[in-house]
Amino acid sequence: MDRELVMHFLGTGGAVPSKDRNHPGLLVKFSGTKLLIDCGEGAQRQAMEQGVSIYDVDAVLLTHCHIDHVAGLLPLATTVDLLHGRRLRVYGPAADSESTLDISDFEMIEYREVNPGDEVEIGDLRVLVYESEHEVPTVDYRIETPKIPGKADPKYIRKVPTWKRREVLLRGERPYSLTKPGKISVYVKGDGRPANPENVRGCQVLVHEACFENKEEAVRYSHSTHLEAAEVARKAGVDLLVLTHLSTKADPERMREEAREVFPVVVVAHDGLRVRVRR
Repeated sequence: MDRELVMHFLGTGGAVPSKDRNHPGLLVKFSGTKLLIDCGEGAQRQAMEQGVSIYDVDAVLLTHCHIDHVAGLLPLATTVDLLHGRRLRVYGPAADSESTLDISDFEMIEYREVNPGDEVEIGDLRVLVYESEHEVPTVDYRIETPKIPGKADPKYIRKVPTWKRREVLLRGERPYSLTKPGKISVYVKGDGRPANPENVRGCQVLVHEACFENKEEAVRYSHSTHLEAAEVARKAGVDLLVLTHLSTKADPERMREEAREVFPVVVVAHDGLRVRVRR
């Protein structure tokens, strides 16, 4: 079984893109499974420039249906249809506002509505859905791998019959196993007010929107600040916080330094960032 989950940040900007930051898009890869979280304008070109493909994604997970998170969806679905002759599977909350785009009726998209509390199995990954406080129906996603065996100690594992080794490593038996078995878990908040730390607990990585530096502005527009995201990371006990979905007003350097005063291990995402999580 693979021991590594990889995240490719295709787009890390806010509602207004810039020359350095595209609309939101995050590709998650584990074993043979690919998930694309949000699909902003230009997602296909972003993927090409970063040397990855999104034409074979198992599903797209939408945090919500604001245009900056879904503008690249129809072009992607068109390409998938042309190349593979299939519909693009998309999961997301209902689009029940005039400010959202309802994509559930498009012929090339197989839309599956999700609600907080849902759990979905997609390929080798398990996706848990949580509510997010935003202007429109919005969700967060917790993505988990299957249980990964402990690393074998070559000195002792030879004493275990070949057919039994996986079972031994999944139990983490000593002295045969050097590390404890367990899952890789990442939590993605693409938009909205701060995540509930209890929902994040047990994850190695928290990807959290940090659209604004000013809390008053963040509250007014139902977003989060870098300091609020850092507080969630501290309370949840993650290993790494990745800040994304930055407004064009944001100062990434200042945000990183200020966030590190609350939680020490912080990265401000940029388009093209690649994060590898190993177990």
